[in-house]
Amino acid sequence: MPGEREPCLPGLEPAETRDNLFFACRLAPEAASRVAHVRDELCRAHGLRGAPISPQRLHVSLVGVCECQGLPHELIDAACRAAAAVAIPPFDVVFDRAMSFSNRRNARPLVLLTGGGEAALAGLRNRLCAAMSAAGVGRYVSSHFVPHMTLLYDRRMVAEQCIDPVHLTVCDFALVHSLVGQSRHIELARWPLRR
Repeated sequence: MPGEREPCLPGLEPAETRDNLFFACRLAPEAASRVAHVRDELCRAHGLRGAPISPQRLHVSLVGVCECQGLPHELIDAACRAAAAVAIPPFDVVFDRAMSFSNRRNARPLVLLTGGGEAALAGLRNRLCAAMSAAGVGRYVSSHFVPHMTLLYDRRMVAEQCIDPVHLTVCDFALVHSLVGQSRHIELARWPLRR
């Protein structure tokens, strides 16, 4: 179960793991394959050498639930109840631009940006935030939301540019447990979009 740790011998404890719990739109395998093709083209064009995000981890983050040490079961249950209350029909999203986000670290995220479906993603996020607030779940949520999909991290900056559009249909969203620093995502639950 998430948040539980395996017993170990004294003195041989593993390094402390940070956990991140968030809601996201995850990609179907065929969509992940299309995104990986675009990523590979960008790497060749710009000489990027950063390790790519694995297809199983490609997603669009909607809203964070918590960053903590282990995951409290009550929090997961409350987040699941909030997610079950969200009703929004499936929608299409188009990723048609790529760029690096600037940050204070050497490894900058190379991301895809939406040219269509941004309002629908924001609508899903807003409904999730309202349901979480009603359930007393989560932390302060910024109103600033830039839907994006991170492809890799690299030292080089890539200026914003157009790409061959990648069309996706969002049919569901998931609650994801990220083991920070281990490049592992564990899907805890998934909800279909509905009217």
